[in-house]
Amino acid sequence: MKPLSFFITRIKNICTLTLLILCVFSVCPVMAQSTEETEPSTEKTIQLVEPEADTTVIGKKPLIRIHINELDSYGNVIIMLDGADITNIIEKNGDELQYSPIEVMPAGSHSLEVVVYSSDGEEHRQDFTFNTRQSKEFDEAYSKNIADGTYRYLLDKCEDLENISRYSFDMNWSTESKLKQGNFDTTLTGNLRYLNQYLPVEPPEEEYLSLTQFLWETNYLYHDFRFGSDIGDVQINESPNTIEWLGRRGGKVNAGYANYDVNAFAVKSKELYGFNGGFGIGGSRDDHILGVSAGATFFSDMLEAKIIHITGGEEDLSYGMWAEETFKKGHVSGVVLKSNLFENMFQLETEYNASTYDDNTIDEYTGEYLPAEKDNAFRARADGNYREYTLGMGYEYFGPYYQVVGNPNIQRDWEGYNIQTGAGFEISSINLSFSHYNDNVEKDPLVARITSKEFLIDYSFTKIQDLLINATYQKITEKSSMEPDIEYMVRNYIDTYSGSAGYTIKQWNLGFQTTHSFQDDRTFADYDTVMRSYGITPAFASEYFSVSPSFCYDTIKDMTTHVSTDSYTASFNIAANIIPNRFIFEAGGSYNKTMTSDQLFDNRIFTAEYKLSYVIPKLLALKDTSFSIQGKYELTRDKKTEQRDHEHAVYFVISSTLPFSF
Repeated sequence: MKPLSFFITRIKNICTLTLLILCVFSVCPVMAQSTEETEPSTEKTIQLVEPEADTTVIGKKPLIRIHINELDSYGNVIIMLDGADITNIIEKNGDELQYSPIEVMPAGSHSLEVVVYSSDGEEHRQDFTFNTRQSKEFDEAYSKNIADGTYRYLLDKCEDLENISRYSFDMNWSTESKLKQGNFDTTLTGNLRYLNQYLPVEPPEEEYLSLTQFLWETNYLYHDFRFGSDIGDVQINESPNTIEWLGRRGGKVNAGYANYDVNAFAVKSKELYGFNGGFGIGGSRDDHILGVSAGATFFSDMLEAKIIHITGGEEDLSYGMWAEETFKKGHVSGVVLKSNLFENMFQLETEYNASTYDDNTIDEYTGEYLPAEKDNAFRARADGNYREYTLGMGYEYFGPYYQVVGNPNIQRDWEGYNIQTGAGFEISSINLSFSHYNDNVEKDPLVARITSKEFLIDYSFTKIQDLLINATYQKITEKSSMEPDIEYMVRNYIDTYSGSAGYTIKQWNLGFQTTHSFQDDRTFADYDTVMRSYGITPAFASEYFSVSPSFCYDTIKDMTTHVSTDSYTASFNIAANIIPNRFIFEAGGSYNKTMTSDQLFDNRIFTAEYKLSYVIPKLLALKDTSFSIQGKYELTRDKKTEQRDHEHAVYFVISSTLPFSF
């Protein structure tokens, strides 16, 4: 009986367990169905119809279509494309939202973020990604263009105002066109200008059609090999002691492999404007600047070495300047070493250069030939930073005959050093600097050597977010030595104290500036001066109105004659949207009164300009078309001679912009 009882008990337990399992499985589908009903899927609420998610679409301005179930039942919708909010330019069509890009979209991956909020504040969010390719043959193939034109007609002017054009029409067309396929890309940028006016134009401008700028860039990259070329209005930047940011018409090429690079350029030494001069590449060394450089990096870019050689010739004439016509010729070679250590905490840069320069080659044909001068230059710079502290030191030397074709900003016959240090904290920052320079580096006995020293301390208080306070003290001394005569003696000591404060509260901004300077001349001339300046700049700016007046008082007193020159200046600028983005008024002007304490000079000048515009944001394919009345007025009055002059002119102006891309 016991075995039978044991068997019957086990059968009962198995049946009970089986029944329990069946009950659980019967309840689970109901629970799952209930969960689906209470937590609807976001993917079913928001769908990207076109283009399909995670696909590649061919097109420059692909249509984007988003379907949202029961769109009208949601309180708010936010759509972000590549991080930019496009909600306000979305078109609604039932439960579907559509966006047609205005400009060509860049090729590559794009992100689309859609967020909808129900009436009770519940958020539904869905992110999509898709790729674009601008054509079947190229990854990128586009042309972006903007044409803007302005027509100006003179309505009225005073009789004394001459050399003013009755009418003018100025139109500019800028373009950027690009082709890219794989590792190859080429880009053409340019600007054409059409100018037609009543009076002849001043050079270098040209009447009618002219080419103001163009640049054709090409790049190719294949593994560790790279190649690039620029033709047109290029910029040359080799080093501070050779050529730095020189803009000229010509061409340059660069090639590199791994950590090695080679660069070469040829540009016209004279500035070119319009179609004159062609590409600026062909020609002789007499009117071109030619150069080549080679560089390499080592130890994971911690060390960089570069050698440079530049040669060429140039005229001593430029736009807007007149000088006796001379021709110059020369060449320069240099070596640059840079190091970057401890994860950008310490940088060191040195450069050595040798130049040969002839500042007047015409004497070769006049029998008064002077040979070219040779000289050298050297500079070294070290900068370091640790946490909130910085320290920098530099040394420069330029020989008396060191000059470079294409770089007139080099200060030859100059030597000295400078030191800067500072610290920036949460509530304030402080910076100190000291420099010591002198000319006449070779101690020419016929010329005095002038040594300049400058000490500067600058402090800023930034603890209060809307309040910025700055204070500066500067000490400058200029002292001569080796004077061939007492008349060449220099002994100047200048102390300058300056401070500023700016406070911002909501739409208001208030600024205050002051400067006090004292010059102590310790030569026999004893020409001591005291200068003081005070300025206040309040401003208010809102969405539809802004005003920014300013007031300044300057005084300079000659301590020898005890004569003071006082100047009072008040200015204003006003902008108002009378009808938002439609009817706009702008005005600005200034009033200046300058007088001396000996009553020998008393002059007043008032100038004003105004503009009243009616803007049509979109007119057919045109953008920001405006019709405006513009005027200017100037009154000059000399109280001492009782002479009074005034000028005024009023124009009717039409301007518009036509953007188009394909």
